[in-house]
Parts: sequence; C-alpha cells; structure tokens
Amino acid sequence: MNLKSKSALLAPLAASFLLSFDEDGNRDTKYFSVVTFSPGGLDIKLFVSAFSGKAEVLDNPFRVCIWEKLRENPNPNRYKVTEYRLLNINSTKFAKVQEETKTSE
Repeated sequence: MNLKSKSALLAPLAASFLLSFDEDGNRDTKYFSVVTFSPGGLDIKLFVSAFSGKAEVLDNPFRVCIWEKLRENPNPNRYKVTEYRLLNINSTKFAKVQEETKTSE
C-alpha cells in the first residue's frame, strides 16, 4: 500500500489523522484510516476499504463518512455513503451508524 494523503483532524481525541492509501497495482481500491497518537502510543480508531472512494470528515458530532463508488452502476456519480462515529465519550473505536446511497455533485 502507498500512503496517498494525510490530514490532521480537529477531533475530540488525541492528535488525530485521517490517512488514505492506494493499493499497489490497483488504483480502484482505497483504504482509509483514522489514527490517534497519545503518550500511550498509536491507536487505530477506524480502518476501512472502499472501491474508488473518498473520505469526508464532519463534526458536531465528530464523524467520518466514506464514499464508495457503486460498482456496475450506469450512473458514475452514485455512491454508497457509510457514516462512522464514536458512539459515546468512552468509545475506543468508530462504529458504523448509517449507510445510504447518494449522488455526488
């Protein structure tokens, strides 16, 4: 895998980053991860793969949406959008809370 991008997150966590990876030899497969760094070390909060996708970070409450292009769909702008977030202040990992199909503008 190749690191494609790294974005710092303004999140209610320790130092946090959204990482995006491409798979070697397969440009359609994307991997997204939310990681935090604290005095105790590295914590992976989320790691998901998507077909030709993108990630979006939202706040109030803090959450991450993964946009995954629908395979074999005649409309190239149709995506499955999955939302992940921390369920409560004591959560250690993101949980899937919603999934829907949307058209990208």
